[in-house]
Amino acid sequence: MRTNILSIAKNNFIPQDLDFVPSTVTCVGIIKAIAHEWPHCLAQTIASQVIPQNPAGFTFDPLLNKCLVLGRNTNPGIYIVSIKDHGLRLPRIPTEQDLSRWITGQLELLLSQGNYIGGWPYLGDYFLDVSVLIHGKGNALSFARANEQLTIFHPASDENICVRTEVVSSPTPAEQQTGAELAVMLPQ
Repeated sequence: MRTNILSIAKNNFIPQDLDFVPSTVTCVGIIKAIAHEWPHCLAQTIASQVIPQNPAGFTFDPLLNKCLVLGRNTNPGIYIVSIKDHGLRLPRIPTEQDLSRWITGQLELLLSQGNYIGGWPYLGDYFLDVSVLIHGKGNALSFARANEQLTIFHPASDENICVRTEVVSSPTPAEQQTGAELAVMLPQ
């Protein structure tokens, strides 16, 4: 039986007679209160559902407990960039135990809205990371360089872009407006 963080929260911490759905902020507070259970719940969901349903890779929102739908219809200004020192490379698809241990080590980042779990196979290995969505190629390249990343991912074109060979151009006016805070802009 699949258990997720919201069902644990609902069954144990949220009064059953509420007339509303708790907000993400409320859920984060609940998650922090039951943090010892959360890595296992996420690991179970990712191992049993997310990886099998997304064999080419995924971007998963741990606070909402769902995959982001990214692809050709994604805002073309969105890039996915990994955060330094928060990745894992395995010689196989991760097990639930692998995921639980790794998620436990990323708990602080994963409890922050706007941080995602990414996973993908590459040349026989499997990679996990904590990543962010960044608007604007220049912003994404700058963030990637600051985080010592080799590539950034552009979901609209389904391409990895080599950070080392790309030139950071002047940001567009829209990128300048959002770039100061490296704003996350999800597809509409």
